Amino acid sequence: MKTTPRKTIPFFNFLCVPHAAVASALRVSHLGSNSIGAAGSLNANGTACSGGTDSSSFPFSLSATQAQSLLLSLVAIRYYSFTPGSGFVEYEAELYAHPEVPNYNGNPGGMAIASRLADSVGAQSVLGSFNADVDLAVIAVELK
Repeated sequence: MKTTPRKTIPFFNFLCVPHAAVASALRVSHLGSNSIGAAGSLNANGTACSGGTDSSSFPFSLSATQAQSLLLSLVAIRYYSFTPGSGFVEYEAELYAHPEVPNYNGNPGGMAIASRLADSVGAQSVLGSFNADVDLAVIAVELK
């Protein structure tokens, strides 16, 4: 049976008014009908949209529901160099300094995508670091 790829347009909702935004789409195939497991996010403010403390790293835990599931992290990198955590493979790291993409305080927007397989069911570290303290934002999701 031959299938035709579908064209899907992603939509993004913001909880706060962004100074700039960067988006990317990633296609993952061969997933089951209940393919999304655990999910989590954090930023330099915890989960709020103002205040907070900038940091050069973002260790947090995601509770995997299945061993060998894919842990996918999406990281706002905003001008600084990003290094994925131990075991993570980086797929994409892009800085956008295009005239049509607004910069905040002279810093272009950017994003990195990285993943690794869950070692086991339960707590899994989602890690990464920057070459300076940064107002960071990270989303992680388990795909099974």
